Amino acid sequence: MTLTSAAADIWKQHEFDDLGPVPAKGHSLTFSQSIRTLVQNLFPILLFPKVILRSAPLRSWRLASSAYSEFRDYIFLLTQRAKLLGPTEGERANLLHALVSGSSDVSRDSLSDDEVLAHMFTYVLAGHESTGNTMAYAIVNLAIFQEAQDWFLGQLDEQLKACQAGSEGMWDYSTTHGSLPAVISLMNESLRLYPACAAVPKWTADAPAEIHSNGHKYIVPPRTPVVINTIAVHRDPKLWGEDVLEFRPQRWIEDSPRKGQFMAFSEGARACLGKKFAQVEFVAVIATLFSRFRLELDCGPGENIEIVRDRAIATLDGSTILANLGMTKEVPIRFVERV
Repeated sequence: MTLTSAAADIWKQHEFDDLGPVPAKGHSLTFSQSIRTLVQNLFPILLFPKVILRSAPLRSWRLASSAYSEFRDYIFLLTQRAKLLGPTEGERANLLHALVSGSSDVSRDSLSDDEVLAHMFTYVLAGHESTGNTMAYAIVNLAIFQEAQDWFLGQLDEQLKACQAGSEGMWDYSTTHGSLPAVISLMNESLRLYPACAAVPKWTADAPAEIHSNGHKYIVPPRTPVVINTIAVHRDPKLWGEDVLEFRPQRWIEDSPRKGQFMAFSEGARACLGKKFAQVEFVAVIATLFSRFRLELDCGPGENIEIVRDRAIATLDGSTILANLGMTKEVPIRFVERV
């Protein structure tokens, strides 16, 4: 399963009514296709000038160049639309409007269209793809491990009832978001086993730093890059116990991690600025989805559930790093309405 539409994360529906399943006029890719292709071929875009990519002998490089051009043109189109709409509030307000507002404010340094494009590229890469992948991992794991899903649904129902959330159309951030620890537990457990960033870069700056490990003290010299292997930290049985490889969202209700034990958003002064944004996205989507549905693995004709389950687990284990850690194959999921 993959979650690839950036539309719901960044813009409201009316911003891209004509940017649906068919490429817009003058485009060869849809908006979603341009994002997906861009993320899948990200490294050539970051490493090489666009003029080289356009004439590269490798098809994937040429595809990366085309996807970047398509994405750029879509963002410029949406930027112009936002400027025509002018200042917005309430439901029509979104991240793009905030950037455009900054680009048209003559009382301060304004943003050029290229700077708006750069910020939107960051939003999509750091804000959409990482959270979308985390949702996908959470959904697939709950479909595989039905006991974990039973626990989660029970907790979600209790917490929604306790905060008197009402129907999903009445949910409000101030009363609902902080009242659903089960959803945050699900997010954290998904990020523990499948962190969006497999490695977290750090730096000792101008002073040496002490590292204590296995009873020994090590001195790291000044101005030394240090890379933390997030996956190794999150799967260390010394930190998480013998059930470290099990998907158990309830572990986050039972205990809280120590400093340096959970690095999905990094820690300290350079921790992820988008952490709260990602949590709000995750809670809104997952709580809405599971308040109405439960999930099952979708078996094909004549398929045994154990074979389908083993194949889904193999897909999780075969995850690879593109822009973020992600699955390379789809897992068929069936949504079953709860009664």
